[in-house]
Amino acid sequence: MRGITVVAIIVMLAFTSISDVTRPWHLDAPRTVAKCLNDIGISPGSFDAESGDDLHRDLAESRNVGATRLRFDIDWSSIEAVRGVYDWSHVDDVVKAIVDAQLTPLAVLSYTPDWARVPGATDSHGAPADPRQFAKFAADAVERYGSIIQTWEIWNEPNIDMFWSPTPNAKAYVDLVRATSAAIRDKQPNATILVGALSSGADANYGEIDPETFVSEMYAAGASGTFDALSVHPYTFPALPTDPDPDGTNTFRKLPRLHAIMASNGDGEKNIWITEFGAPTGTDPSAVTQVGQAENLSTGILAARSLGYVPVIFIYSIRDSGTDARDLYQNFGLLTHSFARKRAFQEVKILTASTDC
Repeated sequence: MRGITVVAIIVMLAFTSISDVTRPWHLDAPRTVAKCLNDIGISPGSFDAESGDDLHRDLAESRNVGATRLRFDIDWSSIEAVRGVYDWSHVDDVVKAIVDAQLTPLAVLSYTPDWARVPGATDSHGAPADPRQFAKFAADAVERYGSIIQTWEIWNEPNIDMFWSPTPNAKAYVDLVRATSAAIRDKQPNATILVGALSSGADANYGEIDPETFVSEMYAAGASGTFDALSVHPYTFPALPTDPDPDGTNTFRKLPRLHAIMASNGDGEKNIWITEFGAPTGTDPSAVTQVGQAENLSTGILAARSLGYVPVIFIYSIRDSGTDARDLYQNFGLLTHSFARKRAFQEVKILTASTDC
């Protein structure tokens, strides 16, 4: 297994090229002073199908790897599937388990019941037809959990149609953010509000908007003053985060440019949070080996720490969601589905030991 020293050398070497393609990526925008070193968390995907025992074991392993935070969904489509009928029981159980595990929660306010979606949306990832209805749900969540949860993320990956259907639209998302942010602050004035949760994407691809384009469009639509930090999901597998990027698709290398857009709109003092980052093992052509997963995570965390404005990184995820090695989405865990530790688990444990937040 590659140790932290070897990976650190790899990152340093990746930053020393002077070509346009491989120039030190973190020099593309001014550095700011970090409030603290990275606070590493876990974004486990979904707890929806987990038994109580597995949930508690996942959270215990999250603590064992040294994580201090846990990202999870508060899903409107599940809570109010029938208009006016609420079922908070599952979220209550998850929140209690997170508190018992002594992890700090980040709640993703997300998704839409069928009665509240825009026309043309076929599943819960459809955009809300009325931002005010979503904002009311958000206010209800803050009312219920505000004594425990202080950090709220508005939606997940709205720049791709997989999570904002039928078509991603920055202005529509900002309309949602504006209403929801106001509703959160009305209940919890000191809340930390994250927006974006941006997926990788390319303007040329149907159903996708490049993160840089989306953030620029967000500001043009009036996003200023509605949030505390921008969140990004800069996956790069099977490539490393600091690898050359001749075609401009590496979202990790776009982090400085995203922060530069924020700075040009008066938000240079605000941070970027990485709320999902990882690499899947398995047999899919885009998957990596266990050594490659460890290297991808270590390289990315070290590179993010060099920026000065990325105080938090959430690793996706703690445990494989299934056992099919051919399926990328089942194999992002630091643990196998049967809780065996992969090589990346120990590498991340070394990195969390160096965290000072």
